[in-house]
Amino acid sequence: SGTAKVFTRSGSTWTQQQTLNQAATSLYFGISVSLSDDAGTVIAGSYFDTIDGKSRAGSAVVFALNNASVTLSTTSASVSEAGPTAQEFTVVLGDQPSSDVVLSVVSADTGEATVSPATLTFTSGNWDTAQTVTATGVDDTTVDGTQNATITVSVVDSSSDDDYDPVGDVTLSATNTDDDAATTT
Repeated sequence: SGTAKVFTRSGSTWTQQQTLNQAATSLYFGISVSLSDDAGTVIAGSYFDTIDGKSRAGSAVVFALNNASVTLSTTSASVSEAGPTAQEFTVVLGDQPSSDVVLSVVSADTGEATVSPATLTFTSGNWDTAQTVTATGVDDTTVDGTQNATITVSVVDSSSDDDYDPVGDVTLSATNTDDDAATTT
């Protein structure tokens, strides 16, 4: 049995991304390979396969690349209690889903930073259009110095395209600058 190897090129460097295999009944798998213009689909052909009990039949196997990912425009935000101030960041998907992808946006410390909106919904029509999230510093009366809050963007598996279920959480660190001063009496 043969294999087909998929590579990407950056400048003059080629990096192997994937090895494609077929069942052991294929003697010449990969004898012909075709790659789509967007490099998202590979068709690998072979001959002398045994298909449905017929020996020496040809076959073609289609492999689709899954670029499911979630990307943030930044990994950090600076907000302040004074005002309070806010900072926006954007979120976008890496591949067109076949159904909706719902993302939750959560601050680990809502006493220091809040987020809005709390959910984002991407469709097959807007998956590549960045959506904006606002992180806002929370003004408290505690002299606590600069505080950090982690903002997590995660796929809501039960409400999302299955191709996005394995996508890991992405995080942003929000730094909230304190505006309180210690008083002496």
